[in-house]
Formats: sequence, C-alpha cells, structure tokens
Amino acid sequence: MVWIHGGPNTSVSLKYIVDVIAYVPLGFGILFVNYRGSIGYGQASIDKLLGNISKIDVQDCHEAIHRCLKYTESSRQVILIDESHAGVIIGRLIGKYPDEYAMAVLKNAVTDLLHFCSISDIPDRALAQSTNTQFDFETGRNCCSDTSLITYLIERSPIRLIGQIKIPVLLQLGKKDRRVPFNMGLRYYECLKANKISTKLYVYDSNHTIREVSNDSDCFVNTIVFIDEHLRLSS
Repeated sequence: MVWIHGGPNTSVSLKYIVDVIAYVPLGFGILFVNYRGSIGYGQASIDKLLGNISKIDVQDCHEAIHRCLKYTESSRQVILIDESHAGVIIGRLIGKYPDEYAMAVLKNAVTDLLHFCSISDIPDRALAQSTNTQFDFETGRNCCSDTSLITYLIERSPIRLIGQIKIPVLLQLGKKDRRVPFNMGLRYYECLKANKISTKLYVYDSNHTIREVSNDSDCFVNTIVFIDEHLRLSS
C-alpha cells in the first residue's frame, strides 16, 4: 500500500500514524513517499514543484514504488491511497501505467486542475502549483479565459487519462469541502462509471479532511471492504 501525501507542500514524518497501526496487522506493507516539493528538504525542493505538478511528483512516486518492489517482492499488488493533491499523482499513475497498479483509494482528491483553479478556495495556490504564475485576486478567476492555459491544465489533469484506467477506484468525498469541492470528485466518479470501471463512492457530511471519528472510521472500514471485494484480502 503506497501512501502519497497531499499538500503538496507537506511531508510524512516519523510519527505515530494510527492508519499504519491499523493496516500493518492486516498484512499490508506501507510505503510513504516524500516526493520533490515536500517540506523538510529545503526551499529548492519546494520551488522545484512549482509549475511541475503532475510531472516530477508523479515521476518521483513511480520511481520510489519500483525501487521498493525491486528490493522486496516485485509481484506484490500495489494499492495507491490518500487525499487532496495525492489525487493528481494517483490519477496520473493509474492512467499512465494502467497495468502496474491494483487499486486506488481517493479521498477528496484533485482530479481536474482546470476545475481546481476555477472553484477551489485557494485558487492562488492552485494556479501557482500548476503553472508557477502569480494570481491576481481582482481578475484571477478569469484566468481560464486564456485558451493556452486551459489547454495546459487539461493536459496535466488526471481526468485527461481516465479512459486508460483499468483498476478499481474507491472515492470518499466530503460534501462540505471547499478546498477540493465535492462536485469535482462526483464528476470523476461519473466518468469512471461511464467507462465501466469498478468503482464505489461514499459521501460524508464533512469537509476536506473527513477526520471526525465516526466518518474516519467509516472510511477505514469501507476501504478494507473494497480491497477485500476486489483483491481477496481474506485469502
């Protein structure tokens, strides 16, 4: 199971993570990837990702997974999981390398960069990370009148590769999410269904993180059930 953090300017540190404590006894091996742009590796690493999301972050994660499999068990099934910006990376991975991954679990994931820049509550970050350009708070929402920008954002979006996806995808959405609004994930789900991809959608009365105890627990249980349904975890 590969955990790809969101942000993208965050990181996974050596701390107690309850999800790991829950998954490891069930037989999962866990890989965390701090791709370029993660904090804790200097300003140059953060700056490197500006204008390069869905490129070097995807490349770093794909290479890290391959290196891990090389030194462990190359035939192991790989599940990609996490939230927010992780959706950009996971969506590109399962579209670009459809035969190399077994399943994806996405929570309030960014799957459409054009949509994200247009409706997120942090459009300045969305534009900076996508194109490395400054956001004008007076006219910034009109940036999508630029046809070259529209084309670029569409080309770099995970949803651009949705026709190449073959694996099961689980989506978990918070209907009060303003960071990655609910309708983005809903559109992705509808496209998966239209392409006859095995998928399931859970919607919670929550925000971006879906961290309420009852909702977080439900996400965990439904993730295990979905994995078991498709990958025969019990066997």
